[in-house]
Amino acid sequence: MVSNPSVRVAHHLTFAGECEEAFELYSQILGGTILGVRKYADSPLGSQVPPNWQQKVLFASVQVGDYALHGTDHLPNQYRRPEGFYVSLHIRETEDAARVFRSLSQGGAIQVSLQKSFWSTHFALFVDRFGIPWEIDHEVPP
Repeated sequence: MVSNPSVRVAHHLTFAGECEEAFELYSQILGGTILGVRKYADSPLGSQVPPNWQQKVLFASVQVGDYALHGTDHLPNQYRRPEGFYVSLHIRETEDAARVFRSLSQGGAIQVSLQKSFWSTHFALFVDRFGIPWEIDHEVPP
């Protein structure tokens, strides 16, 4: 298999109006950097969205290590709750796994509490308060 350095994979998450709040929380919890937030009002689409949607996010990006999360606020009539995937976090430090789980799952729906599995010392599945599905997996050093 040949690696292609010109291709980078990232998740593009959709929100029902809470993208900016979610990305501020994600950058804080995950130690990331918000690279940019563009609002509908500052784009050519500004005239096509309702007045109460002008300050919602058209595009946001947060960098966490070598990985990026992108996000947008979909209009209420276009928004669908994300499903069929998890944003997977592979965390090296046990303390970080517990902290990230507590912080991100707060106010959400826990499917699998942080626990030992046959492949990992700390594993969890949950949907955060913004409707984004997450998976935590503790990376055990070889």
